[in-house]
Amino acid sequence: MRSPAGRGLNVDAKPSTQGVPATRLPLSFFLLVFALSAPFWLAGAMTELQLMPGLSVSALMAFCPMAAALILVHRERGRAGVTELLGRSLDYCRIRAKRWYVPILLLMAIVNLVVFGLMRWMEMPVPPPQILVPAAPLMFVAFFVGALGEELGWSGYITDPMQQRWNALQTGLLLGLVAVLWHLVPLLLMGRSPGWIAWWCLYALAARILIVWLYNNTGNSVFAVALFHATLNLSWMLFPVNGSHFDMRMGGVTMAIVAAVVTMVWGPPHADPTPEGLIERVDANPRDAAIAGRFGGLGHSGGSALARRTVAASVGDRRDGVCLRTLGSGGATLADGAGVCTDAAVVRVFDGGVRRR
Repeated sequence: MRSPAGRGLNVDAKPSTQGVPATRLPLSFFLLVFALSAPFWLAGAMTELQLMPGLSVSALMAFCPMAAALILVHRERGRAGVTELLGRSLDYCRIRAKRWYVPILLLMAIVNLVVFGLMRWMEMPVPPPQILVPAAPLMFVAFFVGALGEELGWSGYITDPMQQRWNALQTGLLLGLVAVLWHLVPLLLMGRSPGWIAWWCLYALAARILIVWLYNNTGNSVFAVALFHATLNLSWMLFPVNGSHFDMRMGGVTMAIVAAVVTMVWGPPHADPTPEGLIERVDANPRDAAIAGRFGGLGHSGGSALARRTVAASVGDRRDGVCLRTLGSGGATLADGAGVCTDAAVVRVFDGGVRRR
């Protein structure tokens, strides 16, 4: 809930989704994605052609979320909106804290190593990994392009509108459920058993929660989540043999544990996808600060009533009478008036834990 103009932002404020039309409806987007995917499902049912081992031609539906997003954003904002959305494919500049590249690039490799180690420990039949060095980079590029086809829609177009209605965990679960249903036809065409599909659903739901978490913590970067999505698929294909020995029961449980840990550490989740990270507002008394969390709850430390008002806005953002503009060394000035920025209060922007000045 936003506070009245000129009163800052309420501590219960929803995530910053500046520039996202309030009329953007998730259901319309989902229905269009399914409609665009139907021809690819039909093609997968009529031919045994595979794009790579274990990957049916129906996998080309990966570009349908992007296509649906481009169609709808063109109706909203025309060619400029299309150009802006496509430009988010390489929005790596939004990732201010470079440490987020660690989970982006390594988390799924660690998950698969854990699954591999558990399978070996339990003496399950699994051959040693055989990484084809020349093929791996080519597969990664292919998976990254395919991931962009999905994430420009799932993350770049519809995640922010969903977070206007629900918190980050709810958004991850709802969006994950839709993605699971969207994948069911290709999985059935590949001859997967009902038990395998059930465990894969748990795996995919957990993955979407992690994607929303990364999205919110990397300044709403589509590039970041597409990179993570690509590492997920690449890690799968590098598991012996082309993922065929991957135990989905262990994979689903491991991913669920990782998602649960993220939720407990950063939750109850109320995402605040500000590109600059956490925001600390310091008024006349430097001991008085209000901290806006990112994938955690919003809170404040002690001090004056003015200082307790949580600021959850991006630098350069102006809404509800709050105006922020960039200064040197990651600082900004803030005004509660009718849009005139002053030096009345200093906003310190930082990534990581809570910090006082």
